[in-house]
Amino acid sequence: METKRANKIKVEFKVNRQEERQTIVKLTYSRTCRIRIWPTTFLKDTQSNHTSKLIEVYNVTKYPTWSILPAGKEFTLVFDGLPIKCTSFHLVEEIPEPYGMCFRNIGRNSSDVYQIKIE
Repeated sequence: METKRANKIKVEFKVNRQEERQTIVKLTYSRTCRIRIWPTTFLKDTQSNHTSKLIEVYNVTKYPTWSILPAGKEFTLVFDGLPIKCTSFHLVEEIPEPYGMCFRNIGRNSSDVYQIKIE
């Protein structure tokens, strides 16, 4: 009886773990800049139509509030998880004004944590 219960717990853990996938992108500007992250920022799988929505931001403000980000200060964007079969993706900030972020063909890694340095 105890073995069946242990197996059930393991199965439930695997299912929950799969549902909780996230992709983390850490960005650093080499110069001081004025920035805000729009809610229309997302990750786009290069092989499918899948998009991963922005969940949370850290060390930077969300639109409409601007923040001054000192040179070398890192900020973090957290997105829904990418599909298992995804091998590369784009980071896109679709905004109705110039200078939205767009980083193309970011190669997928096993940790789903990425560092982008912006010159």
